[in-house]
Amino acid sequence: MKRTPRSAARTLFPAVIAVSLATAGCASTPLPQSPTATAQVLTRTEVSYIGATRDTNPYIPQSRIIHGSPDEFVVVKLQLAMPEKILVTVGGSVKDANGTEVATLQSYQDMVSYWTDPTEQLPFRTIQARSDTLQRWYPPSLSFEANRGRVEYDVVFKGRNPIPRPATVTVDVSFGDSAPQEFSFPLPPHDKGLLGLD
Repeated sequence: MKRTPRSAARTLFPAVIAVSLATAGCASTPLPQSPTATAQVLTRTEVSYIGATRDTNPYIPQSRIIHGSPDEFVVVKLQLAMPEKILVTVGGSVKDANGTEVATLQSYQDMVSYWTDPTEQLPFRTIQARSDTLQRWYPPSLSFEANRGRVEYDVVFKGRNPIPRPATVTVDVSFGDSAPQEFSFPLPPHDKGLLGLD
């Protein structure tokens, strides 16, 4: 049966109310008195949701048909809350059991350069899609001015595939001149397939 405008409005009304309530709940959550940060290493599944497809996801490293990927990415999500405009500085590393750095934190420009390497000859639409995702979710630099409010960013550590285990992922976030808030995680086991770990 064809849906009339009136019945469509009745169907849509509860959804609008639900969205409005959810939005109001988020908007009413007070900001902390001091800047805060949280961090988490993303799983294979979480990384796969960032891009519409593997080909347009900037957090899945380049892969060769025969040899797989020469690189391994470790993706960390940051959630920041600032009660006022402030300078944010992000640092970190991935180190093996001997303290040797085995993956380095990539800046926004590092990621752009990685995906615009002329030797890769990637289609323009693919490059553009990855660039759009980076512009939306990657911090503009590793030291930048953030506005008041809540924001999420993704950062990438890049190492030679496979990154040796055991290893530790360390991320530190500083607000202004304050001491850094440091987060440390054991590097998860190799997750073959999706992330170029064939």
